[in-house]
Amino acid sequence: MPPRLAVAGFQHETNTFVATPTTRADFERGGSWPPLVRGAALVDALAPTAPPIGGALEAARAADVESVPVVWGMAQPSGRVTADAFATIAGEI
Repeated sequence: MPPRLAVAGFQHETNTFVATPTTRADFERGGSWPPLVRGAALVDALAPTAPPIGGALEAARAADVESVPVVWGMAQPSGRVTADAFATIAGEI
């Protein structure tokens, strides 16, 4: 059995000068990032992307490490993340 690697992430660039909060809907929408993704779809959505996790997924595949996708969320740079968005995504992780 190959080694297994859980894959989960919560990524956001917060600008405290922006008054508009970042909500769960912002993570679900994505934008220039893949939207909030769960399970097997995570590998397909993130493996070909520029964020470092894409390279990590490719390296794991090349090293015969089994990726176990959980959840990954990214939102456009903006204001502080709401408590609801943080609790929801962090809770899934």
